Amino acid sequence: MYTIAVFERSISVLPKCTSIIERLLRPSEQVETAMAYCPKCKGEMLPTAITCPHCAYDFPADKQNGQYSSANGGFAYSTFADIALIVSTFAASIGACITAIACIVSIFQGQFANGLVVYPIAFLMQVGMLVVFLRVQQ
Repeated sequence: MYTIAVFERSISVLPKCTSIIERLLRPSEQVETAMAYCPKCKGEMLPTAITCPHCAYDFPADKQNGQYSSANGGFAYSTFADIALIVSTFAASIGACITAIACIVSIFQGQFANGLVVYPIAFLMQVGMLVVFLRVQQ
């Protein structure tokens, strides 16, 4: 009898729970949006707007496409950073090859601690850096 009463009570609570969940999942009518300000007229506008609705200021095309030049993107988008990425990719691939060879040589020389622990860790770190460098370049 007691379990039937608990079951009936839990079923009576279900509609209240579903209404609360529906209310939480439903987009509210009063959504607060972050506002941006036009650099020319200082008027409020949506952050995704391409032009200012007040003065029709047109924002530079490179920021709209998500591409930044070195002038407004800083060091990370400069030519020097691109060259550093290419050199680092090459160095990481050479480092991975060298550690793989060192691992095999140390095992044949009887240095099992280096061959089975140290060099595999160094190899995985080099390969991880290589993967990061390649993904950043895409």
